[in-house]
Amino acid sequence: MEVVDICPHCDAENVFEDWDTEKQGFVAKCKTCGRKMMLCDACGKCDENGDWHRDFCDWHMEEGYSVCHKGRYKED
Repeated sequence: MEVVDICPHCDAENVFEDWDTEKQGFVAKCKTCGRKMMLCDACGKCDENGDWHRDFCDWHMEEGYSVCHKGRYKED
């Protein structure tokens, strides 16, 4: 599957070709700034138009970590 997501750190659009979330998970490195980012668009927590909504998402910060039901990573 192709995953396209915007880096929350540098606002660069990232395209990840042939990304397999079952094997590679939902955390990737931005191709522009190199910082870790969640692939939220691949999560499925969007409405019927594909728009992300906080009501469907459980992402939060926890002691320096980005955390959601799909994964967790230490913020840079």
